Amino acid sequence: MDKRALGLACIALGFVGCGNTLDGSSPEDPVDPVLSGDASKPLAKLTDDEKIEVCEAMSGRYEDPQAYGRGICILAHAQVSDDSQSCEAAIEECFTHFEFEPPSIEACLETLNLGNCDATVRDLSDCLADSRRIADEISELRSCEDVEREGASKAWFDNAPGCQRLLDRCPDPFHRHEIDDSELSGSPEDSPYFIEGSVDGQALELRPGSGYYVSEGFAGEHWTLGIGFGRAEAWLWGKSESKVGQGLLRMPLTKGAEDVSWLCLEEVEVEEGNETTTWKSSKLSTLPVCAEGERRPLELTFEFDSAVSGTLLGEAVAWTNTDYDCDQTCRFEFGAGDAPLSGRDVWILEIDTSFVVDVPAEFEHATLIHPRGARAVACGGGGVVFYDSAVGEFHIVVDALSPLSYCPGTPVDGELSGAL
Repeated sequence: MDKRALGLACIALGFVGCGNTLDGSSPEDPVDPVLSGDASKPLAKLTDDEKIEVCEAMSGRYEDPQAYGRGICILAHAQVSDDSQSCEAAIEECFTHFEFEPPSIEACLETLNLGNCDATVRDLSDCLADSRRIADEISELRSCEDVEREGASKAWFDNAPGCQRLLDRCPDPFHRHEIDDSELSGSPEDSPYFIEGSVDGQALELRPGSGYYVSEGFAGEHWTLGIGFGRAEAWLWGKSESKVGQGLLRMPLTKGAEDVSWLCLEEVEVEEGNETTTWKSSKLSTLPVCAEGERRPLELTFEFDSAVSGTLLGEAVAWTNTDYDCDQTCRFEFGAGDAPLSGRDVWILEIDTSFVVDVPAEFEHATLIHPRGARAVACGGGGVVFYDSAVGEFHIVVDALSPLSYCPGTPVDGELSGAL
């Protein structure tokens, strides 16, 4: 499922993180209480049986999970498709791969740690009412035309004052659900791949759903490893004679469906196994995506699998286009140096739009990643991507790219490990 649809589905697994409202009111008694009894009871004092009732109510938000899943696909594609025919085709493709299932009671109980929560049953009931209303609105969408007729948009998720109040008073137990967007298609219990540990006191556990990639390679005196799934991606590299390397990790934040944070991994210990390779690092640092300094254009022109002409921060690039993937967003990969296909010296450009042949497409955000060796990242604002079929060339301009942020960053306590 594409990133736009994942963003729209953020309320599907965790109540909070989508809404942003100034409505601070709360009714004295919830209209549809999660639990019978005292609505002012703190969530931190719920018994085990009451927690089961809470999870049953959370899972029961969706009268028709299939209709909700289709509605998410409709809302994701209706505003980015050129016509009704292409919109309906995109919806069918999305719905084929988006098998939405409400969170199970068992999964809910595993993550519902309310010990430090300052919210009450009333707060949770208000948020549940918001969630049910929004889910019902999404489930009623049947076609691309419905989106325009009903004025549907991602802003529907913002109208959730009860969830915003719950987030303000009790952020941790519910944000756990937003860490791994691959839950939307299910996490196979037998998956051998994972990223887990803790960062600055926050527990982290990421596992792939239905889609992921792993990679490994050797180039000269260096080895490279990589894994990606959902919004998580890890790049590792080191010298051939050493099992200790370095890494760069992009991981989901606990706020916002599209937000991620970047971590530098130092002293990465790698151990090869019969079926998987495991790694571990106890030396972590955070890396800002947008470094301070003058923003300058990034301009690239290239054909498929060919040399790239252009400039990065005022300097000419020496890259070769090695891969690209465009659906609702685009990701271009470029190799650099004498061995552009080795995967060691790679540049990755991500933009938040796709393209139509011979039609310039504007985008709002861009991210440039130089993962291995340099371990650097930069953000960009605004730009255009254009594919000219007459000459078979891509032309991409990022209007204002920040200076690259290089590892190591700001030290942070924690330890991460993984298998790939």
